Amino acid sequence: MSSVVFIVSGDASDAERLARPLRDRGWLVETETRDPAAACSRVGECNPRAVVISLSFDPDAGCDLACALSVASVTSNVPVLFVGGTPADIDAARAVRPDGEFLSPEQMPWAIKRFDG
Repeated sequence: MSSVVFIVSGDASDAERLARPLRDRGWLVETETRDPAAACSRVGECNPRAVVISLSFDPDAGCDLACALSVASVTSNVPVLFVGGTPADIDAARAVRPDGEFLSPEQMPWAIKRFDG
């Protein structure tokens, strides 16, 4: 299995802020900040251990991506972690991906740790 974590955010600095502690722990991190729709095919190509979707920037696109990942056979089993967002953003994401995890940015590196191995 891959040692890649895939981060999707509508903002490059947000993606880098989320990626930095993972890289510091030795993870390979791929990011998508321009086209959340393209992220679905990129996730299928790199077969990551987990996908982190930031709800802080463009939460609607994040929810659309989470839905697409759940229905595509090649990505349906990839764990999805949602980071940040308002309570309404979290409710919307939970509606499309109830099996997702909902974390603060500070919790995310610790949640990813369980995918080591």
